[in-house]
Amino acid sequence: MTQMKDFRRIADESMANVNVRAELKEKTLVKLYRKPNTVRFLVPALAAASIMLILGIAFWPESPQSMPEDGSTEMGIMQLKTLSSPLGAPETSRFMAMDVNSWSFVSVEEARDAFGEGFLTPGNIPLGFELESITGTGTEDQVENVTLTYSESASSVDGLIRFITITQEKVASSWEYYGFEEVDLLGYTGYVSASEETAELHFFLGSVRYDVIGQLQKDQAIAIAKSMIQSTR
Repeated sequence: MTQMKDFRRIADESMANVNVRAELKEKTLVKLYRKPNTVRFLVPALAAASIMLILGIAFWPESPQSMPEDGSTEMGIMQLKTLSSPLGAPETSRFMAMDVNSWSFVSVEEARDAFGEGFLTPGNIPLGFELESITGTGTEDQVENVTLTYSESASSVDGLIRFITITQEKVASSWEYYGFEEVDLLGYTGYVSASEETAELHFFLGSVRYDVIGQLQKDQAIAIAKSMIQSTR
């Protein structure tokens, strides 16, 4: 207890003045080496921490008003400005500032009108599946993503209801799906991955990506994708 009291007294004296005086350093060192070996390594570490705290307090800004208004030298201020940027700000900050809106459509025709150019109407939906919902997401009043969800009209033998989702999303560019099998979709390249019970297929037309995913067979996913492309001809 005496050792801890001595250390607290030394720390209090150090905190009394930001500029650590030479006599205080010497006094601290003298007391340090008079202690038993068991605390000789603990005290220097605690003393160093105290000095770091003192220096941090000494250089801490007195108030927010002392910082430049443009936040050019304060990372925290810059980050806050980015998050609160208006919609007219550069692309990098506008993405964080925008709110994502969602829609629910009552028909495929309504979803097509909202999505605009590039919307494809799916066909060849497997027997037993019915359209359950049509939802969309985007920014402000612009729909950038539409998902059609199909579900089985009745439970299967195992009691599970299976789903198929068909998503159409506006993208800046296309890309390859590595590890997926490439398939021909009426002259376009599709990327498919399938197991015994599920399939996942992706393809691009212009600036739109199309996804067919769900509990269906590989050939069923390909048939749906081809029907979507056929709807444009």
